[in-house]
Amino acid sequence: MQLVYLRARHYDPTIGRFLQRDIVASGNRYAYANNSPVRLVDPSGHSSTQAVLAQPWCLGVLGGMPIVSGGCASPAPLPDPTDTDDPDDDEAPFPLPPLPPLPPVPPDENRETFHRRESPTQTYETALQQRGSGEIWGFTPFRGFEPTVQAYRGPLPAGVNGIEFVTPLSPNPGSVPGPGREVQWSRTYHPTMEQRVDSSRSPSEVYVVLPVRVTRIVH
Repeated sequence: MQLVYLRARHYDPTIGRFLQRDIVASGNRYAYANNSPVRLVDPSGHSSTQAVLAQPWCLGVLGGMPIVSGGCASPAPLPDPTDTDDPDDDEAPFPLPPLPPLPPVPPDENRETFHRRESPTQTYETALQQRGSGEIWGFTPFRGFEPTVQAYRGPLPAGVNGIEFVTPLSPNPGSVPGPGREVQWSRTYHPTMEQRVDSSRSPSEVYVVLPVRVTRIVH
């Protein structure tokens, strides 16, 4: 998207309006040239003036906004457009396009709950970051051979700090069922898991990302 700077405000040619309110005019203060960009221009960003047009080659376009070349004769005045907007309405003259719908998410009751207990690598600050990002990171564990996210089945035991979460990915095959049993996720069984590099460590380490929704934090 290319914006056009008109001294006082920025004009967005894709939606035909200014992005800032006009501090001088009343009525719809986001409109460009009183909603009549063919017969009016607004070079200052604050007020509309009559466009001087006689021939088609007198009219130029800059980023979708009409501009007028010098030396053109003034045509007969055109009638004012009918303004049906509420004078006190500051909304944009054209509705913004709707956002695309989000993909459907299975209800949480159809997913298994897992938990991670508070530890030097699972702190309260880490829990807040996981809730905000929707991610749990997993590095290569001690005596492991690949980056892995580790957790336990079921909710947190009574009196234990940590997080509870749900995820659309099932644990690696071979995980023992039952509350409190350890589970893992790795790219060997979930090749769609994102893999990143943590360059802040020395040497750099590769880790995997498990998409989650943190449902509970106990601290």
